[in-house]
Amino acid sequence: MHGLKLATASAACCVLLAACASGSDSGAAARPTDVRVYRPSDFPDRDYEVLAELEEIEPVGAPRVDPDPAHRSEDDRVADRRRQDAEHRAIARMRTRAARLEADALVVTECGRLIDSRDPSTRYQETMHCTGFAVRFKVLGPDGLPH
Repeated sequence: MHGLKLATASAACCVLLAACASGSDSGAAARPTDVRVYRPSDFPDRDYEVLAELEEIEPVGAPRVDPDPAHRSEDDRVADRRRQDAEHRAIARMRTRAARLEADALVVTECGRLIDSRDPSTRYQETMHCTGFAVRFKVLGPDGLPH
């Protein structure tokens, strides 16, 4: 049994090493952590191409409302933390999708709350809606022109 575990572990390492070795040498992002996240206001002044428009909707959940008004401020803090967590999850998924496209950066153009009031069953189900663009920076050649 020990030999089977060792063989399985060795096979898994070989598959992992092969996957790493077969990666692209183009310098493009392969992992979500390689994709820089920007807001429009801090996006660098460089030539780029837009690879895709991205959108993610992440549930925040129903707000917890304590009937005692003295506890409302704590409810607001909890709700704010849940919204921030939902925004981070949505951006992380967009970043993963941008990495699959071999993007260099993700520009998050908007993240905001959505509450669908049209459907009574989801009236209090808040979601975080984030949009952005996966972009690849253009490489400038010695002549100063993009390649």
